[in-house]
Amino acid sequence: MYDPDEECKAMIATIKRLCEQKNMTPHALAKEAGISTSTISYLVNGKTKPQVYTILMLCWECGLPICLIIVLCSQKFPVQEYST
Repeated sequence: MYDPDEECKAMIATIKRLCEQKNMTPHALAKEAGISTSTISYLVNGKTKPQVYTILMLCWECGLPICLIIVLCSQKFPVQEYST
């Protein structure tokens, strides 16, 4: 059965892995993407679910299309194969 809560957790985990690969913190990524640090803090701590706009901005800053982030979350592919 589809579990959107688990998908949100997987998406945030993927973004965290992207940050690690780019040697930046989620807060630095948020700042570069124009997202407030409180928003990224709530996301990484599981206190809120990401909105599409927020994910789009974070993906843009990571150099990945949102559809690829969704695939990476769903299939558990290694992020480094796709990131720029």
